[in-house]
Amino acid sequence: MRKWIALMIFCICSLMIGAQNVKTIRGHISDEKGHDIKAASVIADDGHTATVSNENGDFILNVPEKTRTVTVSHLGYLSEVLKIEEKTELSIHLHSKAVMLQDVLVADAEDVLKIAIQNIPKNYVMQPQLYDCFYRETTCKGRRFIYVAEAVMQMYKMATDCGIDFDKVAIGKARRLISTQANDTLGAKIAGGPTTPLILDIVKNRDYLLNDVVLSQYKFSMRPAPMTTDGRSEVIVTIKPYRVTDEALLWGDFYIDTESMAIRQVNLQLDMKDRNKAERFMLQRKPVGVRFKPQYLNIQLNYRPDSYGKLFLGYIRSDIAFKCDWKRRLFSAGYRVTSEMVVTDVKVDGIKPIKGKDSFRKQESLYDHPEYFGDADFWQKYNIIAPTENLLNGIKKFMKRGK
Repeated sequence: MRKWIALMIFCICSLMIGAQNVKTIRGHISDEKGHDIKAASVIADDGHTATVSNENGDFILNVPEKTRTVTVSHLGYLSEVLKIEEKTELSIHLHSKAVMLQDVLVADAEDVLKIAIQNIPKNYVMQPQLYDCFYRETTCKGRRFIYVAEAVMQMYKMATDCGIDFDKVAIGKARRLISTQANDTLGAKIAGGPTTPLILDIVKNRDYLLNDVVLSQYKFSMRPAPMTTDGRSEVIVTIKPYRVTDEALLWGDFYIDTESMAIRQVNLQLDMKDRNKAERFMLQRKPVGVRFKPQYLNIQLNYRPDSYGKLFLGYIRSDIAFKCDWKRRLFSAGYRVTSEMVVTDVKVDGIKPIKGKDSFRKQESLYDHPEYFGDADFWQKYNIIAPTENLLNGIKKFMKRGK
């Protein structure tokens, strides 16, 4: 029997407009040196319609016909407000901005992070919200894409201080493409799925990382951020494990606004010193006879303000790499799994929680639910994060093989 691939973790997204009178804006984002800028935010002047650029700096955004401007921003660059008028093709160049701190924050690094944690009720969303999202997960074997899954989904979240027990995700529509080559199949399953953004929202799910018990296992350091977000001063608090525990620990950077003391971005990596611990962290199951060799796991979380200026998790990306070899095979195979989620619309008024029967179960992968993949008119008027050129080439190859 064939064993199809089920290698997935976390989420991507873009936005759904649903309006009848829309126009499509396409563009490319680069810096002053001509380098492509990926994961840049593009937000229409209604404050809700948004997307992010792909790895080549390209984006596609469906906006209401009355839209006059879009704002483009990225960590470390000055934001640009562009008049679109009748334009549908944009070439955007962002300029980097170095931090010029007038007041240097002088404090212990651990205290700064704990002050940011104490300020969570002041800085983050404290009312239920419903988010429209776009989610994508891909698996590469070597340089070839062997699995692609995409979904339009909704995410319901209670107030930030209410924990995550009542937070839910519902899949609206989805599509997937799978390599038909028998030697691409693998019966391993990586921990994660569409509900992972609920678990990894560390500002809301403080039991995951930001509590005294877990933080007692880390040492802290701090430095001024070399760049700013929207011209605001930031410091970077770095955490590194210094105790030996039964489980693999995370280490990484917290970007903290020095004025509001809010955590704006988090970059984390899994400690790979003990490969057995890393394997337990990353892997749910594997076939008998397969040796799983973890290489790295990186997580990026971006918090952005809603229309009231309160922060919420607007973007999450994970990259995981590992090798698998079989006892009777000479060479091992390298795999890379990437998942992203971006919030593209925020609703506050008149929203209702997602019902349990409609919600996606925790630890389930999108791959496990073929019933979501029956919509032939998947894209319709939904905004998308355009796949990279390499991804498109990979899909074309799969389609040819499928025929």
